[in-house]
Amino acid sequence: PRRITKVETVVEEEKIERELVEVWKIEESSFRMRAKEAECKSFWHTRKMERKMTEMDWSRMMEKEKFVPMIKRSFELVESPLTVEEMVQATKDAMEEFHLEMVQLFDYYSLLGSGNPYEMQLNAYSSFVEECGVADNSSEFCKKSDCDTMFIQ
Repeated sequence: PRRITKVETVVEEEKIERELVEVWKIEESSFRMRAKEAECKSFWHTRKMERKMTEMDWSRMMEKEKFVPMIKRSFELVESPLTVEEMVQATKDAMEEFHLEMVQLFDYYSLLGSGNPYEMQLNAYSSFVEECGVADNSSEFCKKSDCDTMFIQ
């Protein structure tokens, strides 16, 4: 024999009120004027602007009296067959390839100090050299003291 059981289910609806929150929009934020005032006329850097920034940084480095001789010495240490012009171009190519990362590193480490956020202090630079493994104390020309000397010059 089969037994049939009637089950009764009661469903109650509970009304939940939610507060609608407006979605944040950059166009309505404190950054809204950047698209009009920034040289790139955008909220973000454009490729054209990044190239211009790279060229500006490169020209600043080339103005340094000891920059090209330092590149030449570096390439001579590894007995490179390149000419000085090729060495400089190879360095520029590497800088162009990694410029965005270098800018981000600069921004981060320059904010560690208590001075001008647009300048990196020696202590912040020393932290960068140590944390990123730039210095090699077994190297003849890239010890921590050599890195400090490059910063000071």
